[in-house]
Amino acid sequence: MTKIKRLLTKLNKNDFSKEVITISSPIVRKKFDDSINKTNDNISKEEEYVLNVLRKMLDIYCTFEQLCYIPSFLSKYDEKFYKKRGINHQQYLSYHLESHYFKVIKINDQLCSLVSEVYYLGIPSKLAKLPFLRENKITKNTSSVEALKKFEKDLKEIRTERNIVAHSGKITDKKINEYDFYHSLGELLPNHKVDKKILKGLIRVLVKEKKDLIEKNNESVLQHVQLVFITLLVRFKSIANAS
Repeated sequence: MTKIKRLLTKLNKNDFSKEVITISSPIVRKKFDDSINKTNDNISKEEEYVLNVLRKMLDIYCTFEQLCYIPSFLSKYDEKFYKKRGINHQQYLSYHLESHYFKVIKINDQLCSLVSEVYYLGIPSKLAKLPFLRENKITKNTSSVEALKKFEKDLKEIRTERNIVAHSGKITDKKINEYDFYHSLGELLPNHKVDKKILKGLIRVLVKEKKDLIEKNNESVLQHVQLVFITLLVRFKSIANAS
């Protein structure tokens, strides 16, 4: 089993996900049949609630799947293909590392949105952030918010990097910037010899280091997502089965 498949399988194996899928499946089929037969949607308030939770959960699944593929992309730089398009190895590596940072933060935001949906707060997703959930009288003392707070604490360094990239448009990784310096030196000053073997060795080590980092982060993200999911099961069942 590949690392990607293993992570995605582990994400699927939790009681909250199973419950959401089980309850939502006949509702999704019902909506599909209504769409085919061009009849009016006849779903209850509870059924609409289940579908909204399903959508939020699937958003997290999609983002996490994208996260899982980033490490494999790091090893697939095609020099001939990308150089023709003006993309060097440092730029390629930086792009995927930046993508990783943004997607990890995105999952954190999506989890907050999911918590808001499961607790039936009735607020727009853009307002469903941890500060709001910590103060809301329905969610502030819940295990769900405690799980989100733990995730936020672990995200401190990644959020800092994401904010730097968002404001400056450039990653601040010292080793990537060092490689870029030596690479640019060889490109801009042809007479200044930069050993290509050394550059290839540097980038090989750099790719492995960042790949290991991202895979470690992905494992951590998975654990936090699972922790939040576990806290939502009882609340979801109580509302979904209210009818």
